[in-house]
Amino acid sequence: MRIDAFELLGAERRPNLDPSVVDRMFQQISRERHPDTARSGDQDSRRDAESHYADLNEAAQILRDPVKRLRHLLELERGITPGVVDRLPSSVMDLFMEVAGGLKRIDALMNRKQEVQNPLLRATLFKQALDLTPEIEVIQAKVAQLQNDLGEQLRNLDRQWDVSEREAMLDQLEDIYRGLSHTQKWTAQLSERLFLVQSPD
Repeated sequence: MRIDAFELLGAERRPNLDPSVVDRMFQQISRERHPDTARSGDQDSRRDAESHYADLNEAAQILRDPVKRLRHLLELERGITPGVVDRLPSSVMDLFMEVAGGLKRIDALMNRKQEVQNPLLRATLFKQALDLTPEIEVIQAKVAQLQNDLGEQLRNLDRQWDVSEREAMLDQLEDIYRGLSHTQKWTAQLSERLFLVQSPD
């Protein structure tokens, strides 16, 4: 592992961090360590300052994002990178097929629409794609609810972080990490498909 993002920013190593707090830590440290402060130094000093600043930037990006932060925390605690699909939590598995089915139906219609030259048939396919919008919005709402539930589980684990058996909590954190990884990806995919569906061309 190249960096310890928590250590670099002086943050406590824990599952949940407020992004605004991470931003304040980053701003404070980056003012002191910005490459411009090493402008008068030799080339090695400037290169070291730029490299350190890049590490600070990377650390802030990791700690701001719950998925990246959990993955990083699990890497630090266990010494290995957790896989996203090694073991799907049941909460994610329940929604997995529904999301996949919705995306597949939209993709099939959009592919057909691309292949068709007849304007009337294209308009019909556009209408059929638009008719899928309510179904996709329902799936989006379920994904958002799951994401909120996982966020609440994360906050609950964070409250117990200092008083509970750490090793037992890591399995739960890994499930939350996997769930959030999927919901983050699904949110982006569903938004992209809705945009395509609602575009007449």
